Amino acid sequence: MAGSPFNKGGAAATAPAAKAAPAKDDLPDATNLGEDKPISKGDPFAAADPSGISGHKMQYFLGQLILVHPTEHGSMKTSTNNSDKPESEFVRVDIIPLTVPEPGQPNSQTAVALDDGQFAIINKDGDVEPFEPFEVGERLDDVLAFQQALVREFKKALDNGTAWLLGRLVKGNKKPGQSAPYILVAGSDEDKAIYQEWRNKAAAAK
Repeated sequence: MAGSPFNKGGAAATAPAAKAAPAKDDLPDATNLGEDKPISKGDPFAAADPSGISGHKMQYFLGQLILVHPTEHGSMKTSTNNSDKPESEFVRVDIIPLTVPEPGQPNSQTAVALDDGQFAIINKDGDVEPFEPFEVGERLDDVLAFQQALVREFKKALDNGTAWLLGRLVKGNKKPGQSAPYILVAGSDEDKAIYQEWRNKAAAAK
């Protein structure tokens, strides 16, 4: 069913998300992280509604410029929980990548593109973790963010009624005895230009 990638309705399914094909429609403006107002008002576009959960993890977007739409805040039991911490806080988000990984050797700081067409990153266990590639403008629904810094930022967006955040996902500085935090940093002027160019091309494709 055709519709805007920024307007999602109905219950989530378990099938992979459909790839978004740009077309013209209503488009809420994205707000750059740390700013109060949307970047600008521009030409709208729409795309095919995704059919369900993407299966992607937040770490797959390390190094990428992304649009993030927080949809739910909650807590759940995971494999890392114990009696001292029975549940983990999370925020469920929809993501639209505006950049994709470049070719390179797998590492833990940013996802890379492999020769076989897949993307990959070094996971927390030190292993190469390949994953299905995504495309610029593709909407990936129901990605779970458990990282504390991201949970705080996305929950704030939910509380403030901010529909879409623009930012680049990076790893912060690691503290002794802790893992490096995942941080969504504000888009640079160049990043905001990438966002505007993407919007304009999507609208012109109609």
